[in-house]
Amino acid sequence: MKSFFYYLDSKLPFRKVAIGKFDGMHKAHLRLLEQLNESEDSKDLKQNENLECQKDSKDLSQNENKDFTQIENTKNDSKIIESKSQNFKDSMQNKKIDSRACALSIASIKTPFVTPPNERQKYAKVPFFRLKFELIKSWDSLKFLKLLFEIMPNLQEIIVGYDFCFGANRASNVLDLRDMLDSINRNYVKVKVIESITYNGTPIHTSIIKELLKYGDMDSANAMLGRFFSIKGRIIKGQGLGKKSLYPTINIKNSLNIIPKFGVYASFVELCDDTCDEKSSKNTNFIQKRFYKAVTFIGNRLSTDKHFSIETHIIESTESSKNHNFMETKDSKTLQDCIESNVTFDRKNSINYNKQSNLESSLKTTTHIRIFFVQMLRNNKKFSDLNALKTQISKDIESAKLILQNANQNLCK
Repeated sequence: MKSFFYYLDSKLPFRKVAIGKFDGMHKAHLRLLEQLNESEDSKDLKQNENLECQKDSKDLSQNENKDFTQIENTKNDSKIIESKSQNFKDSMQNKKIDSRACALSIASIKTPFVTPPNERQKYAKVPFFRLKFELIKSWDSLKFLKLLFEIMPNLQEIIVGYDFCFGANRASNVLDLRDMLDSINRNYVKVKVIESITYNGTPIHTSIIKELLKYGDMDSANAMLGRFFSIKGRIIKGQGLGKKSLYPTINIKNSLNIIPKFGVYASFVELCDDTCDEKSSKNTNFIQKRFYKAVTFIGNRLSTDKHFSIETHIIESTESSKNHNFMETKDSKTLQDCIESNVTFDRKNSINYNKQSNLESSLKTTTHIRIFFVQMLRNNKKFSDLNALKTQISKDIESAKLILQNANQNLCK
């Protein structure tokens, strides 16, 4: 997702833009984006195209030009553009996109996120651009509008939510937007306002989803998102207790996502690499998508070292280790060793395992995993000893199996 300021010199060709935070990419955000794909009225389009020919950057007043000089300074001061932008068509070559429409995300860069900025593009069918809220929060409303038309001179339609506000201290709303467009000679621009989208009578907002995650209410949070809430993390080394005394787990580090309530969850796991979200948004084949049933723990390990961890046990790993006969070379690693200690299989000294074992095969190159949270099983608690903990984990696995066998994997997205 590129910076909106990036195109201050080269411009963007789009005629439609959906503007919002898009910090959750939940059902309300997706509804906003859906409007970009609706067919345009041919009569209105023809009229707008005629107007477009009559309107150009020369329509801007001297005051507007002065504002754009300030915008240029903001761009340089914030060091958003490291080098002069290439022509937009060149930068978007080989991509099958609708050149009529795009989305603009105006949101804070402060962590944690429900959906990190680098993951938002994959949920949209249009190009996505970002505008950091911290850079424009002190701007007046007109200056923001002028920026839109400076970068998108062909803009003919703006789509926003019912609660859209802009300008310093949320000074202006959707009603003011139409009047301000008239004031800058853009009265031909259509403004489309999307009404509130609700779940069980509650308006869907990212802030509400954060609260639901805080209390472990995955059913409601997932319903508002329209998918299973997920976090992606880099695989790191764990305690090493799993393969010895408990169950093998994959430990991850995550610094971008909001973390659900501490406890144990029925979940799905996808093995991926550091760029899988970017590749997925481009519809390329990177790793064949497969989602493994799992039990995931988030919280402080109260029964051992008290340290915080995010770790997941892939249920198939236990079943496959029982069903496969591994023929190991001297220096090879077993599946459980690889999962627990984050050591990947060596291609020269690898295990001669069954070809049907996709999990073992995928672990050869896995650096990251994505965990999809389906349902909370229980709260975090301290156990008297490791045997008691293992007994409880066994029960968690059986509970997760029952939940996950009926879970819709299409919501892993």
